[in-house]
Amino acid sequence: MTVATTPGLAPAPTAHARLLAWVGEVAALTTPAEVVWCDGSDEEWQRLTGRLVDAGTLVRLADEHKPNSFWARSGRNWTA
Repeated sequence: MTVATTPGLAPAPTAHARLLAWVGEVAALTTPAEVVWCDGSDEEWQRLTGRLVDAGTLVRLADEHKPNSFWARSGRNWTA
């Protein structure tokens, strides 16, 4: 996949030329499946934490005691 066809690279939420050039350079070096532009919205937070919970990386803690808190676990084959 080339930078020009990397999903998410365009349209970008910015017109900052140096930032766009840097993201393009990093995408060319790392060949990601997609580029995701973070906007800090509540929707984004729900989507990202939901994915991590579904994958088993995060475990949601009791909201009545610690709202929006998670326990994060590492992979079984990871070393610390």
